[in-house]
Amino acid sequence: MAEGNLKVVFLRHGESEWNVANIFTGWADVDLSPAGDQEAVLAGKTLKEKGFKFDVVFTSVLKRSIKTAWTACMHSENFSMPIINSWRLNERHYGALQGLNKAETAAKHGEAQVKIWRRSYDIPPPAIEETDSRHPCNDPKYRSVPAAALPGAESLKLTVDRVLPFWFDNIAPCIKAGKSVLVAAHGNSLRAICKFLEGMSEEQVLELNIPTAVPLVYELDKNLKFVKKYYLMDESEVAAKMAAVANQGKTGGGSNSDFDAKWAPFEAKMKSEGLNDAAIAAFKYNYGVLVSGQSTLIPESTLSAVDSLPRFEDLSTQPSPELLKKTVVLKLNGGLGTGMGLDKAKSLLEVSQGNTFLDLIAKQIASLKGQHAVDFRFMLMNSFSTSKDTLEALAKYPDLGSGDRLEFVQNKAPKVTKSDLTPASWPSNTGHEWCPPGHGDLYPALLGSGTLDKLLAEGYQYMFVSNSDNLGATIDLHLLTYFATSKAPFMMEVAERTEADKKGGHLAKDSTKGGLLLRESAQCPEDDEKAFQDISKHKFFNTNNLWVDLSALKSIFDKNNGFIPLPVMTNEKTVDPRDKKSTKVLQLETAMGAAISCFDGASAMVVPRSRFAPVKTTNDLLALRSDAYVVTPDFRITLAEKRAGIPPNIKLDGRYKFVDAMEKLMPEGAPSLIDCKSLTIEGNVVLAKGVVFKGAVVVKNASEEPKTLAAGTYGDEGSATPTVVEL
Repeated sequence: MAEGNLKVVFLRHGESEWNVANIFTGWADVDLSPAGDQEAVLAGKTLKEKGFKFDVVFTSVLKRSIKTAWTACMHSENFSMPIINSWRLNERHYGALQGLNKAETAAKHGEAQVKIWRRSYDIPPPAIEETDSRHPCNDPKYRSVPAAALPGAESLKLTVDRVLPFWFDNIAPCIKAGKSVLVAAHGNSLRAICKFLEGMSEEQVLELNIPTAVPLVYELDKNLKFVKKYYLMDESEVAAKMAAVANQGKTGGGSNSDFDAKWAPFEAKMKSEGLNDAAIAAFKYNYGVLVSGQSTLIPESTLSAVDSLPRFEDLSTQPSPELLKKTVVLKLNGGLGTGMGLDKAKSLLEVSQGNTFLDLIAKQIASLKGQHAVDFRFMLMNSFSTSKDTLEALAKYPDLGSGDRLEFVQNKAPKVTKSDLTPASWPSNTGHEWCPPGHGDLYPALLGSGTLDKLLAEGYQYMFVSNSDNLGATIDLHLLTYFATSKAPFMMEVAERTEADKKGGHLAKDSTKGGLLLRESAQCPEDDEKAFQDISKHKFFNTNNLWVDLSALKSIFDKNNGFIPLPVMTNEKTVDPRDKKSTKVLQLETAMGAAISCFDGASAMVVPRSRFAPVKTTNDLLALRSDAYVVTPDFRITLAEKRAGIPPNIKLDGRYKFVDAMEKLMPEGAPSLIDCKSLTIEGNVVLAKGVVFKGAVVVKNASEEPKTLAAGTYGDEGSATPTVVEL
């Protein structure tokens, strides 16, 4: 936290009895439900744990808010401060809708009109007359309030207008005076204050959903300008609570039936497709995050840089081969490589000397088993698209195993229609209605397939996970022994970022909780792009080589009722990827490395670049086939020693995006890149056998006709500027 920041804690009341009954509540003075009571207790315990001592508490005059404040204060051992009640902190008044459930409301007024009342910013529902017993002028608790000030109905705009004077006159002066302040109120009255503090637009505040009974801390500068905000609860747990009460803020005190209604067709679709409970639970969580309006971005202001970490070369732990008996090596092998023009598993692509990725992986495993005289477990996570071809290709390596001892299959997830968040429909090709859920699906796939429980029952404790296209990622006894003795539940292998890596994700610290987190490019706000790409600040990237304690993973599933609450990323596409005019959809994805923020005590280790040699594009493949990389005796592909851990930066013309086109670029093999810093190919070029690149080189052909670059050496290692070769 920046020095000198002022704090205010906001607390939305716990679940009420009318929340449970799905009734519009507003100013109706209903009590907390039993679950709401427990939520308030937990809020108090959290405040105590975080050391909050309050000088003053503000709340409404409605018992659900008052009881939440009292309970939270009691369990946080805050007893001696004044508690100030004000009608201005009451919930939005829902007028004639109060006391009705949503079904009755729709039946009485029509669904279209009710939607306007519920979702608009400045249109109130029908007002109740002063002669109505529900009007606040007839309630003794408001006898001191001028009758003209008491509403018969309110829009969110009118609620903002009611709340802000109390903020300016009472709450803000206390904060500015340096007092520790708790405001326990309601969803809409708190939204009013948050809108003002953050300068939200009308549209933005409608998407703001504050979960019940989770302390929300706002940090402000000396002029009460917004600095940052955070919940005093694990981020993933907050998201789960938001999912549980999705759209509650938009319905103004209703229950989570809106979410249930939206979720029902997804659940039915997934069950009819035969997806298991773990896959359904994972997607339900992700979908809940989406509809809750929670931002999936990670701003720079919420994190800090990781300055130093343990390094592989400094390890002094004596390797223990016996640990291999309790270890499973897992390769993720679900990718088809469609981005490289492939219609088969990318791991079937030839890499070096006639060997595919799968060939080299099988030979690596055999080499390691022979080297350590231990028969450890190897597995693949395939997709429905890669399973058949992969198993056929590996049939010549029977020692790897077969059936469910060799593989489990990742899940698939429904695409979400962007316009209304319903399941995407594409009758002409129903396969387009589904998408991969990202490699974060590793965890629910392990659980749902039964693999996790089987491995634990067989005595396996540790799992080393990596991508099948990263041939530098082999099990290392030094790392395994370090991980096992460290007792960490999760460890990520990271490498130092170079200019070639600056657009990829990076490791960081959560400024609030202090733990490690992974921020992917899709999670970076546009305004933070410069900081995201600053490799001098954010020094480390995730190699996607992960070490997982299987017992710790099982505990997280048990704690979260069958899912692991990973940060969610939204990926906007069209339902038919080849038809840009087809329905716009959202694909909800997670990253397996993001689990680092879900494990208490998770760690990271800086490893040599030799443990990271992935192939994502033809740029990578060309480099991998060159002499910049070597095949080790144990069948790893690593950067040549002369490269000093830094790969050549390759930028091929867009025409070489697909593998078959790249092979036409170098029909007689890859050029020499051992001394090449960067290579850019522009235009229709053919590289003859014997081409050597040194330093930075740009090869250009301005014509559409192919032109051949003859054998020879091009470029200068000592030159500060690129050598441009015009054909």
